[in-house]
Amino acid sequence: MKTPKEFDYDLWTEEGRNMVRVKRTGEICEVNADTMRMLRAEEKRLRRSIQGAPVVGSGERETVLSLDYVSADESGEMAPVWLEDPNDFTRDFDYQTTIDEFMKLLTTNQQEVFWACCFNEMSFKGYAQRKGIRPQSVQETIRYIKKKAEKFFKKF
Repeated sequence: MKTPKEFDYDLWTEEGRNMVRVKRTGEICEVNADTMRMLRAEEKRLRRSIQGAPVVGSGERETVLSLDYVSADESGEMAPVWLEDPNDFTRDFDYQTTIDEFMKLLTTNQQEVFWACCFNEMSFKGYAQRKGIRPQSVQETIRYIKKKAEKFFKKF
């Protein structure tokens, strides 16, 4: 059985020492307890993220610790791991489309404040200084953006 390919280390404890072997190079080294905990937590996270295989007749899923097959496709057949895309582009697309639709509701000034203060994490005071305006004006613009956002995102 294969271990998760993304996890490129073998971990074990030997005579009270935490040992790690890099699969690619075969290099073995001793690591401290904190590093071992972090590597074990990552290995656990990867193993838990592997979807289970359907158990015939029970409707339940059984954990599969092999990346040869990760999940059933539409026909119920087990799909090889290399067919599964790790990125969910539909979620990214939906997110970007929603932001684009919301941006259409904003004035040009509100769009600038929205991008600078919400996406680029600039403070409203920093934005006001950069634009040479009062910080209260930026706060007021942010208040208007929030009102529009409340109305727009209520439908979701």
